[in-house]
Amino acid sequence: MTALLDLVLESHGTLERWRKFNAIDVNLSMHGSHWTRKGWDGVFENVQLKAQTKEQRTCFTHFTEEGVQSIYEPDRVRLETINGKLIEERVHPRNAFEGHTLQTTWDRLHLAYFTGYALWNYLNTPFMFVTESAKAEEIDPATDQGTVRRRLKITFPEKVGTHCPDQIFHVDENGLIARLDYTTLCPRRYRYLCNCFDLKKHSDGRKHASKWVPPDCPMARAVGVIGDWGRHNRLEERVHPRKTFEGHARVRSWRGHKRT
Repeated sequence: MTALLDLVLESHGTLERWRKFNAIDVNLSMHGSHWTRKGWDGVFENVQLKAQTKEQRTCFTHFTEEGVQSIYEPDRVRLETINGKLIEERVHPRNAFEGHTLQTTWDRLHLAYFTGYALWNYLNTPFMFVTESAKAEEIDPATDQGTVRRRLKITFPEKVGTHCPDQIFHVDENGLIARLDYTTLCPRRYRYLCNCFDLKKHSDGRKHASKWVPPDCPMARAVGVIGDWGRHNRLEERVHPRKTFEGHARVRSWRGHKRT
């Protein structure tokens, strides 16, 4: 392990403490245009998820409808009744994204696979860097919004279901992950993305992160665009849209500030 990885593990609660847990139970809600494009708007409203820590496995309870649960594993995703009766399954589910574009709608197994591996990654970071035998390397620091941060490049083995093999984690002065840079391979449309994290610390020392897209990252144009997405015609654009709210009073009306 690198010195930076040691610092990250220590700052997030220590690997020794993490290994005492077998699973994470989460109540969550997820919203956004991504789910609307895929045909599943509102499906993740107050849902329950269990993510294992010692194996790549997640389970959503009441997935898309009452009485159905989704089970994700890297080479297989399936839907079952709450009693364990198989409804449908897909072996090698990543292959089912071949030919997809950003606008391609998903069936339930596409949805179960993507959310299964993505949330397993988010909930098991950074400890999965060690438990899944990933390669860690400290690379040159980078400046983000005027702040210089150290960076940790993680290369995941093929057995790990994740966005892409090589990912770069930006680490703040306290050893906490502040940003993640990656490209999406699922669906097979290479897009650069960056996620930023706001770490919250509980009274017992546990930490959890909320994830957001910063206004000045390469996705900012998507955040600040009003347009006809079905035809990809750009009607209006605002770069760094957050800055245009400066000086606004609570009762001020908005023109062209609609969230997209």
